[in-house]
Amino acid sequence: MSGTDLPDAWTTTSPAISRPAATVSIDDLVDGQAIHARMIVLLAVAALAMISDGYDLSAIGYVGPELVKAWHISREALAPMFMVGVAGLLVGAPALGTLGDRIGRKRALLISLMLLGCASLLSAAAGSLRVLTALRFVTGVGLGGVIPNAIAFVSEMVPKRVRGRFLVASSLGVAAGVACPGLVTAGLVPRFGWPVLMVIGGLIPLTVAALAAGATPESVKYLIGRPERADELLAIAGRIRPDLAITTVDDLRTPSVASGERTGRGSPRRLLAGKLAAATPLIWWLNAANQFASFFALTWLPTLLQSRGASTAAAGLGGSLYSLGGLASGLLLLFVVDGLGVMPMAAFFVVGAPAVAAIGLSLPTASHGLVLMLAGLCVTGNNIVMNAVLGIVYPTSIRSAGVGWTQATGRLGAMAAPLAGGLLLSLRCSEQQLLLAPAVALVAGGCASLALAFICYRTFGGTRLGEFAASPAPEIPGGTRRLPLTP
Repeated sequence: MSGTDLPDAWTTTSPAISRPAATVSIDDLVDGQAIHARMIVLLAVAALAMISDGYDLSAIGYVGPELVKAWHISREALAPMFMVGVAGLLVGAPALGTLGDRIGRKRALLISLMLLGCASLLSAAAGSLRVLTALRFVTGVGLGGVIPNAIAFVSEMVPKRVRGRFLVASSLGVAAGVACPGLVTAGLVPRFGWPVLMVIGGLIPLTVAALAAGATPESVKYLIGRPERADELLAIAGRIRPDLAITTVDDLRTPSVASGERTGRGSPRRLLAGKLAAATPLIWWLNAANQFASFFALTWLPTLLQSRGASTAAAGLGGSLYSLGGLASGLLLLFVVDGLGVMPMAAFFVVGAPAVAAIGLSLPTASHGLVLMLAGLCVTGNNIVMNAVLGIVYPTSIRSAGVGWTQATGRLGAMAAPLAGGLLLSLRCSEQQLLLAPAVALVAGGCASLALAFICYRTFGGTRLGEFAASPAPEIPGGTRRLPLTP
């Protein structure tokens, strides 16, 4: 895309007095923006992409019990279908995340959304469990690339002072998406059957891809390392900071690019270098633990509710209560994530373990609904906090790769969830015993989150997060002029 091909939403400038830019830091360029309509458009696109991700993650859990009834198969037979979808995520997250560091956030996001949408639509026409299982792998690959590139996109185009809030707000899309299949199951599946879940799941990402293609630019922090796309960079820079007279790419500098870090773009080795050597393994550990708990609930909750006598509609509404708890956590985190960093994550792990275990108890309907909401608040809340943390702590040159590899290690935990559920069901475990598995995983994640909180406190001198450096970055020759930020 050239500067003349930018979306209209990013080509309207407001009157401003330009001043010589000298050599402006790319961070100052982004952080000095006022909040404007174009930024809200970007937030909306990211949130919609997240909705498509959350919808698909949840929808397959509602498809499962319908397949048991329609195709006369056992619940245990669903485990391979659930597992192979997670395997696709395990491949797609690091592959498409690293691709985003190489070809751009926008392009990689479009590829991910189109792959997800097409595979979901084809799944609606699947006539056998074998075909559906194969398509679930392809769907998982596309799904794996959505979150890494959406998070990097928002992180690199939004000012630091509101970055955490924007990341939380966009991540609310996951919780909203997770809630939708339950409502679709209650309202449409009894009339149209399980394929309607897949049709809606395919149309959402394809629609978002069309919107993203026409309404968003590429990340300027990505483009600063791509001389061949200099015209595009200058056009976008002029739109987001019309108060600066940026006329050539030499007016824009960032230490990482100037010191030759461009050669390390997307390299997994840099995720374990410098201070990230301690932080990254802990991030992977706690994410795997939470993803195990999250996928266990998403995959098996509708089946467990129906096995206890709930109708298809009632099981769908029960799952939606779990998701509404996740939405509530996102609203809460909007006000605390920028100041408290990873501390809410530790609290969610501590409270979430007993809440998830209590789902299997025989409780009055109202009490059981509250337990579902509390469990969703904690488990989904951790996913939202994780997205905000990843968007802040990893440097630009490895941000998509950092998110992608974290998502991949999380999928290892997620892959274990359907296997563990199938194994425990084959052993004739009760619902109470079955839900001890995700509770134990949350306890393990709580330990890792406390260790990560300690490292962040020591590194950044408080609870507010900053950007880890994989290795010290030399100063730019001649220095970089720091510009005042627009209020």
